[in-house]
Amino acid sequence: MPKYQHLFISTFTLVSMVILGCARPTDSPDPLANTANVRVLHFSPGAPAVNLQINGSRPRVAPGSTAPDTIRYLDNRPYYNVPAGPVVVSLTSARTFAIPNPPPLSLSTTIQAEGNQTRYTVALTDTFPNTSLTVYRDTSVAPTFETIPPGRSLVRVIHLSRNAPTVRPVLRVGVGSDSVRTFGDISFRQASRYLLINSGTGTLQLLNPATQAPIASFTL
Repeated sequence: MPKYQHLFISTFTLVSMVILGCARPTDSPDPLANTANVRVLHFSPGAPAVNLQINGSRPRVAPGSTAPDTIRYLDNRPYYNVPAGPVVVSLTSARTFAIPNPPPLSLSTTIQAEGNQTRYTVALTDTFPNTSLTVYRDTSVAPTFETIPPGRSLVRVIHLSRNAPTVRPVLRVGVGSDSVRTFGDISFRQASRYLLINSGTGTLQLLNPATQAPIASFTL
């Protein structure tokens, strides 16, 4: 596997719709005002699969599924809708067919989740047995009024490789004056700010900030 495989790229694309019609005043509360979204990513090499609990309950993989949400290394789970306010995310070692007796692991963190469907990622980071949880706020601005033009995406880069140096990510997508975007320098566990870029396939290059020499490259 590549030496810097644990650098995670987060892409957040919104498609806006305009509905024309007649509006009328209403006193009904916004059902999304008091909700948030939380997901869990497993980026801890050597750590066992984990069972997830959110506010003391086991979420399911999909609506109607009876399988528990066991998260393995490099798994990327969808967002779960949760009430705004304190959200407790707990992870414990999970038995799997491949590893029926996993090493003990028990981690927990509390997020003070904002409403309006604000998004959060809880990432298992670092190499086992030094695994810990890092929380990232995924929503750049309130999604109730943010619009992204068609053919554009919001992208950020998260550095999750302990042994990798500080890097300067450069993303190349498409052609034209806006096809090359440079992120700020990031170190282990740091996340770049979001950049609005062209949608499509491209290349992410990680540069040494001091020399501009390439460290690694990924096709997206």
